[in-house]
Amino acid sequence: MKETSSKIIFIHEGAITPTIVRMYLIDELVSQGFDVELWSLRFLRTLWNNLADEISRDIYRKVDTYADLKILLSGKDTSKTIIITSVADNYLNRHIYLHLHKKHFLYLFVDPYGSFMGKNTFTIKDRIKLAFSSNILKKIVPELKKIYHNKVFKPLHHIDFDKHVLASVKPREIAINSNDYEAYLSLENDQERLVAGRYILFIDIFFPLHPDMPYFYGIQDVDSKPYLTSLNQFFSMIEKKYQMPVVIALHPKSLYTDVDFEGRRTYKYKTHSLIKDADIVLSHGSTSTTLAVVYNKPTLFFFFQNMIDVAPKVIQKLIWTAESFGKEARNIDIVGVDAVDITTFDDKYRDFFIYNFMTTKENEHKSNKDIIIPLLDDLFNKLRNGEKTSFQA
Repeated sequence: MKETSSKIIFIHEGAITPTIVRMYLIDELVSQGFDVELWSLRFLRTLWNNLADEISRDIYRKVDTYADLKILLSGKDTSKTIIITSVADNYLNRHIYLHLHKKHFLYLFVDPYGSFMGKNTFTIKDRIKLAFSSNILKKIVPELKKIYHNKVFKPLHHIDFDKHVLASVKPREIAINSNDYEAYLSLENDQERLVAGRYILFIDIFFPLHPDMPYFYGIQDVDSKPYLTSLNQFFSMIEKKYQMPVVIALHPKSLYTDVDFEGRRTYKYKTHSLIKDADIVLSHGSTSTTLAVVYNKPTLFFFFQNMIDVAPKVIQKLIWTAESFGKEARNIDIVGVDAVDITTFDDKYRDFFIYNFMTTKENEHKSNKDIIIPLLDDLFNKLRNGEKTSFQA
């Protein structure tokens, strides 16, 4: 155990899954002797309140209200505590970061997702199209809140959030690897295979029942049967064309029955290993597709008409995602399977993405453990010596 002054509190705004534990190096931090606590702020997203945490550990705590969070933080010594947070910097969460600043906590916002969707790839033209793809009136209030948060609230309270960011994408204070690049490093010399022989991998996004759908897209109470029917029909055709079985990498938050994929093999929490050994990858734009980019797998971005009918914004993001990789997302109901040509990624798009969204030239042979743990050791030393750091509020 390190000195008693090495307290790390990980604050997360959703259910804590094994994937979250792995991405944020929780076990590595514990093994290094840090005194770690996991706090799940379920009150931030009421739609997630019913999701069960998939871990049961004595370091875990569910925080039910903002008042409870303030009470818990009041019992921590800011000179002996570092906060690692995944809580988004936005209007809804503004009071959390204001409290951290007022109490002068040293905190790090760690973002290992390396997302290629959202503000990093959307042009002004894309934003206009997205805004007018739905009721414009519903967009006005969120946009005003965003402007107030970034242009008024943070400057008023002297909150420079970017100085606290560790991420694989800019803006950031320190560059780290994306989650998928970390998986690539960990599997680089792994010769074991989950699936013997050749196979086609489908990366599941739990459409249209993903628990984020109501929050981000306003999609609720949708029947998944039409989509699953189209999906299984497509699988049968693609299996016949390429003479390989389709294997499904299930989304970590998915809840399927045994018959949903008509007997095809499914695996949960094994997406990275499955991508490594796949011969072809099928994607709806899952962030895990980035690993297919690193391995340069023949990849198809695809969708069905019934997906457009249910979630047009999801499909628009899928289309833009495919374009960012120099590919075209194909509507299978229009083009058909016979017309689909599944290819690898163009080197120009692939190299740009890897070194701008997943890693850097300096970090490509380092793991996040090699970057973050020495940083934490240094920051704790500075706290003990009373030295000010750029990460301190």
